[in-house]
Amino acid sequence: MFQQVQEYLMQLLKFISNKFKIPEGATLSCLFLLLCGMILGGEKKITSVQFMPAKVYQFQSPKYIGRDRVFLLEDENDTQIIHPQVDNNQIIINSLKNNTSDTISIKSNLFWEIYYYINKDSIFLINRHYGTIHLINSSNELIDSWQIPLVIDSVRYVIDITRQCDIVLKNSDLYLKVYGVKGQDYIYNFNIDMIYNLKSKKIIKLFMNYPNTYSTTHNWSNSGSIFTRIIKSDDEIIYNFPAFEDIILYSLKNNSTKNIKLQKSKYIEEFPPPCFANNWKELGTEYKRTYWIDKPFYKQLIYDKYRNLFYRIVSHAQPLRDSLNNYNDDFTRNWSIMVFDDSFNYITEQFFQGRKYNPFYTFVAKEGLIIPFDDQYEKKNKGMMYQLFTIKTN
Repeated sequence: MFQQVQEYLMQLLKFISNKFKIPEGATLSCLFLLLCGMILGGEKKITSVQFMPAKVYQFQSPKYIGRDRVFLLEDENDTQIIHPQVDNNQIIINSLKNNTSDTISIKSNLFWEIYYYINKDSIFLINRHYGTIHLINSSNELIDSWQIPLVIDSVRYVIDITRQCDIVLKNSDLYLKVYGVKGQDYIYNFNIDMIYNLKSKKIIKLFMNYPNTYSTTHNWSNSGSIFTRIIKSDDEIIYNFPAFEDIILYSLKNNSTKNIKLQKSKYIEEFPPPCFANNWKELGTEYKRTYWIDKPFYKQLIYDKYRNLFYRIVSHAQPLRDSLNNYNDDFTRNWSIMVFDDSFNYITEQFFQGRKYNPFYTFVAKEGLIIPFDDQYEKKNKGMMYQLFTIKTN
C-alpha cells in the first residue's frame, strides 16, 4: 500500500513540475517532506486494545457446538460460520449478516471422516487415517480425488484437523497438520506438518517437530499437545505449543526454526505445568481423565489480519473440583487473551470469566472477535449463540 501511494505521489509531483515549470530539486524536496510525513504517521503503534461485547447472534441449529471442526468464512458480503455435522452427514451454514441458515446434506457413499468446506462448489471429504480426500460440490457430485501416502519411512501418519488453522489451502497447496505413530515411539518424535500439492498429487514437504522439551518421558497429554499454527507467508509459519512459553517461527526455505520469547501471562504463576507423566502408560484411568482439568496452558495463537495483531488464548489453572466436590472442566475455567503487535511486543491481557464462552473457537472477523457461547451456558437448549466483541484500539 505504501509503495502504491509513493508511486502516485511521484507521478503527481512530476505532473506539477512540468505543468508549472517548477525546478526538479524543489519537486524532490516536496516529495521528501511528504514521504517523511507518511513514514512518521505510519509508525504509530497500537498501545491499548480492549474487547467489548456487542451483538449476540443466535440460530436454531446446530443445537450444540460440541467438538465439531468449526470454520469461519468471510467476504465483503457476509460472515459465515460453518458447522460440519459429521454424525448427521450435514453441513450447517449460519450467515451472521443475513441472519439466515442453510443446510447441505452429504449423501456420498465415499469413506470419509471430516469435512473441509471452502464454498458450495468445493467441499473436501477427508479420511484422516487412510489419507483419502474427495472433492465434491453441494449437489454431491464428485469433482476429484486424491490419495495421500501416510506411511513414510515406516512411520504411519494421521491427518489431524481440530481447528480451522489445521488445514489451509493456498493455491494448489494443502497444508495439513499430522502426527506420526511407530511402535512404542510417541508423536513428539515425528514431523507434525505436511504440504500436499493437489495438482501434482505429491507430498511437497513433511516438516517441523515439537520443541525439545516435549519428549516420550516428558508428556503433557492431549491438552499440551494440540498445537496451533499461523501461515504468515509463503516462507514463514508460526507455531504455538500449549506447554511451551515461546512461540516458534519456522522458515520453509531454510528449514530452520527461531524461538520468539513472549511476555508471560499475568494469570499463570508456574509454567510449564507438571508433566503428564514420565511413564504415562502406567497411570491410572482416573489421573488420565482428570489431568487436563486444572493445568494452565497457552492454548492457541491467532493472527488478526485486519488490525495486524496477534492474540494468544490462555487457559488459567483452576481447582480440580468445585465447592460441591464436582469435577470442573473447560467450561468452568477462567481464561484470557494476550495481545501482541506485529513485532510480538506485548500490549495487554484481558480477563474472561469462565462458564460462558467457548474460547476453543475464537474467530477474527472484520467487525471484531466472534466467540461462541459454551454448550453448557445457562443450560438452555436455545441453539447456537455467538458473541461479537468489537475491538477498541488506541
